[in-house]
Amino acid sequence: MRTPVAKYVFGAALAAAGLHVHDRRLQDDFAALWRTPDALRRKVPDAMLRVTRGVSVTYGALVCALLFWIGQRMAGLLAGILAASLLLANPSFLQTARGGLTDTILLFHLTLIVPASLCAARTLRERSARGRLLAMTVLVPGLVTALATGSKMNGALAGPVYAGSLLLAAVVEPGAWRRGRLIARSLLAGGLAAVVAVAVLVVLDPTLQGRPLGRLHEAFVVFGDWMVKQQIEPGPALLDLRERAAYLGVLTLRVRELTPLSRPLAWAGSGLMVIGFCLGLVTLATRSLRSDTVVVLCWIVGVVAGVTLWMPVAHYRYTLPPALPIILAAAIGLAALPRAGGLILAVARRASAGPGPVTALTGAAAVAALGLGVTWVADPVHLDPRAHGDLARPDVERSYLDAAQSRPRSPDSQQRVGILYLMRGRSEEAADRFAAALGLVPHDPPADGPSAVRRSILLFDLARARAGAGDLAGARDALREHVAAVQRVRAGLRSGDPFVLAAFDRLIAERAAMAADLRSPRVDAGRRLTAARDSRPERAPQLSRLSRSGSAPARASRGSAGGTPRRGRRSMPA
Repeated sequence: MRTPVAKYVFGAALAAAGLHVHDRRLQDDFAALWRTPDALRRKVPDAMLRVTRGVSVTYGALVCALLFWIGQRMAGLLAGILAASLLLANPSFLQTARGGLTDTILLFHLTLIVPASLCAARTLRERSARGRLLAMTVLVPGLVTALATGSKMNGALAGPVYAGSLLLAAVVEPGAWRRGRLIARSLLAGGLAAVVAVAVLVVLDPTLQGRPLGRLHEAFVVFGDWMVKQQIEPGPALLDLRERAAYLGVLTLRVRELTPLSRPLAWAGSGLMVIGFCLGLVTLATRSLRSDTVVVLCWIVGVVAGVTLWMPVAHYRYTLPPALPIILAAAIGLAALPRAGGLILAVARRASAGPGPVTALTGAAAVAALGLGVTWVADPVHLDPRAHGDLARPDVERSYLDAAQSRPRSPDSQQRVGILYLMRGRSEEAADRFAAALGLVPHDPPADGPSAVRRSILLFDLARARAGAGDLAGARDALREHVAAVQRVRAGLRSGDPFVLAAFDRLIAERAAMAADLRSPRVDAGRRLTAARDSRPERAPQLSRLSRSGSAPARASRGSAGGTPRRGRRSMPA
């Protein structure tokens, strides 16, 4: 599967502007130059870039309008305005929208499933004509799901979100007989919408013809194998749920704490987002259970949970889909904050207005408990130090060291301290930490599991640290083990896709050549190894812009982690 929707959209816009694309030169340039954004940028004509940026901005504006509509429908005009404003205040979203990238097309279709689900749930409740029933519950949601999946692979979340929201909306309906009838119709509508989605995808992508379900499954398997390669290089890898949840939570709720803002200002900004998000969830969950509320709650939980369970690498653009429902929940919560505060004060003064003391205090306790849980999950100490925006603060290093000391059996914590030491030129201490982390990882883990990937990454980090400390023989030994570990991971791949296998073979050849260079004690070989992964990962724009160190801004044109390999072709689309 080639996720062709964005290409069709960009191609149509370019053709309308008289800029026809007749060959694959740009595609091949991207495959060859994505590591060097400046060189890649010079390959793209300015006129084409203006058109694609216009398309990206247009879809970004549509996303903003959709979020406003959902917010005002659920909690009034203020919530809609806050939702749109918080989205426009998100530097990651703004940079992506202005970059001529495909992400805003995905975001639009993934958000469009909400009004489609709301309309479908209402149509099922009402006595509608068969034509309207078929269109609103099957054809439109199926088309939206296909467009989301065809924009990017993670857009497939639209399907389960639609089916789940329709089913839950039926479950909360009053009356046992009516509820059972709606549940049956919802299951039928969800299944038929999935059939329509697959049919539309077959039309959009002719490579799916013949056995569409089998080829769709193969596409997801290939994508998973490609993400394994991305975890090893360029990384940074997110190998367990704790790391993924922390990365997502920090970049959507607590990112201000990673910037060089004054501490009170940073804490205030993060605190408002966390309180708004938690209060928004509690506000939606404690309303009288209506189908509209259930549909929006299902979208919020489904998108956030789906991306958190999947996200393989620390790439800020992967946090954009869940950022939308998080922003919506925060806007609903912030809009309800004055009223919630008034209710608590009324209870404290024993006023007669509002709900009883037990109800108000229970809601406040729920928000507080949820806030503590979100703050614990979104702890910056679980970030890769290379993704941190303000490492110069002394408390940052202390937090990493405290985490490693409190969890001495955690390879993640030891590895993060090692990376921090390596970034600060303390190579011997970094090597000790990496060696300690390696001792906590199985020596012969399953080839298709995260432990094998972690071991290969740790061995390369250990080789870099030893090279930086001048121990070239030790670095060579670690590199040889690293090459063997990568070969083990390659042997455990599930797809056998030629493009993915070729990418692994190139990586193995590069690392084997590094080990060969270290046979003779040459300073330049050690330096080349030490600098191999010295550059930081692509960071969120708010971190790049506000960093004291003046590091280069995030490279929006890189797109490395978002690409999907094509079967049997040496190319990778943006």
